[in-house]
Amino acid sequence: MSYIAVTAFGPIFWLHHSNVDRLFTIWLALYPLTTDQPQHWFEDPTRAQKALKPFHKSLESDGFWTSDDTRETGNLGYTYPDVPKKLQIQDGRRTFISVRTQEELIRDLNGLYGSTRHGVQKAHQKPVASRVLKLADAFQRREEVRIQAQITNADPLPEVIHEKVYIALIKYEIFDLRGEPFSVDLFIGKVPETNTPHDALEFKTLVERVYFFVTLVEIEDVAETPQFHRNQELRSLDPEDIAPFLKDNLHWRIVTTDGILRKEDVPSLKVAVAVGEATHFADSTKLSIYEKYKILYEITDNRLAGAQPEDHLLDGSDLYDNA
Repeated sequence: MSYIAVTAFGPIFWLHHSNVDRLFTIWLALYPLTTDQPQHWFEDPTRAQKALKPFHKSLESDGFWTSDDTRETGNLGYTYPDVPKKLQIQDGRRTFISVRTQEELIRDLNGLYGSTRHGVQKAHQKPVASRVLKLADAFQRREEVRIQAQITNADPLPEVIHEKVYIALIKYEIFDLRGEPFSVDLFIGKVPETNTPHDALEFKTLVERVYFFVTLVEIEDVAETPQFHRNQELRSLDPEDIAPFLKDNLHWRIVTTDGILRKEDVPSLKVAVAVGEATHFADSTKLSIYEKYKILYEITDNRLAGAQPEDHLLDGSDLYDNA
């Protein structure tokens, strides 16, 4: 999908866009549009009723589809297993009724995409009893004793867990590389010396490779940073402990299909780290809440391609706020 002229010839193109459509359909099921709902994400809400030429509704009709028409996939003759619906016709009007409750949908979404939620919950369950099993004949055979520890979690899971969450933000202007796509590798720890981009994928210190596809606007992308629970150098997930650690250990570099670039080759590149608040629920019918993000400029200040306070990233933004 790197080259627009031929990208539609690849199956991954269709799988990707079909999944985007599926995710948007799920989002609409979670947050159905209503007449009294503020629609601040539209620059001009009336554009949703404008004709999407040249897409006719039928061969016999001069009417065109609109964005409002296509919000309901049933109008186009299909739906997704995540949000099954049935057709209801009353007084000649076609409507599609969901056959599942929102609680059922959210429970499935937490099962499919709740890895962060599950990881946080697991970290908060303390082992209160353990049992060690040894192979009975291991000593007799004078072989190395193999030990298997079984942890029994008897502590009840907290109803609500509040935790800090960290993301990396990367901003750039597309014409810095004459519109060519590229990636930014993020490392926590040692940066590999190899100049072969593919080899970096094998390094444990690589936490994210963020790919930037060419568009006609300024880009701001987000990558969620990994969980820090395993790192023994950290006393907590509070910014007071995380910021100094990342200032010393977070590194980045620019990657293309031809190799590693200098940071000076993309002069507009800005890398930043933001901290937010996450709320996870034991109740699987509730979605986790991510909100109140702010940039920790002390991590990237005075570093090449690092965000500075004067960059004013996230000013006026409600990134990820879904409270």
